[in-house]
Amino acid sequence: MRPIEKVGKNFALSLPVMRRLLELYRPIIKFLRKEDPLQPSEAIFVFGSDRTCVAKKAAELLRRMAAPRVLFTGGTGGRFGREIKLAEAEYLRRYALSLHIPQACILTETESSNTEENIRFGLKTLRENGVDLSGQDRTVFGRKPTALTLLLVSLPYQQLRQWATFEWLKKDPSLGIANLQLINCPANYSLKRNSDLKVFMEDVERVLGEVEKILQYRNQHFIWLAVPENVLIAYHQLKELVDRLKRKVF
Repeated sequence: MRPIEKVGKNFALSLPVMRRLLELYRPIIKFLRKEDPLQPSEAIFVFGSDRTCVAKKAAELLRRMAAPRVLFTGGTGGRFGREIKLAEAEYLRRYALSLHIPQACILTETESSNTEENIRFGLKTLRENGVDLSGQDRTVFGRKPTALTLLLVSLPYQQLRQWATFEWLKKDPSLGIANLQLINCPANYSLKRNSDLKVFMEDVERVLGEVEKILQYRNQHFIWLAVPENVLIAYHQLKELVDRLKRKVF
């Protein structure tokens, strides 16, 4: 069975291989993707990313008046910053402006290099810009939320881990967010067979990497976050399939 074939101008995985890959991918992404009912919130908190779909999701939430402002986080410490010399938060801010989101609604945090720093530095940025995280005497668009809330926006396969990290940090008394309610609003993003093959495989490996991080972190912080048996089986089989494909294709 040939692993790849020509699709339009690009090479892509052959249909039999793609079917098998998606069969293994679905239970994993179902586990990693976390979404909650929307409610009025103090701000939209966007984790650092090199994918513009998170900015699109933030724009959608702003237009729905789910929150009065958006915070983009992320510095230049990752591969993205090294390649184009631009902080992730600034990249997302520029993209949001191209979607006609008013600059007055946008905050940025450009120093963080990982999820924990996204959160710590992001909360500091919100406070410095007058966002009351104490929960006293506040309204959102004239409505009083039932609890102090933030909307969390991330790539679907990163949503669970980044939410769990935020929940873990709520225990840090220095942050003063023990009563903060977190509402998960993952961006719209899916694997596309006709995209560049290397980009496609990179996305699959990122999904595998998320499972690996959760397995690693749960021994340190997320002891309560159980990984279902069917997800573990799919993860190991998908990892084996990806390793075989990399040896044949790249």
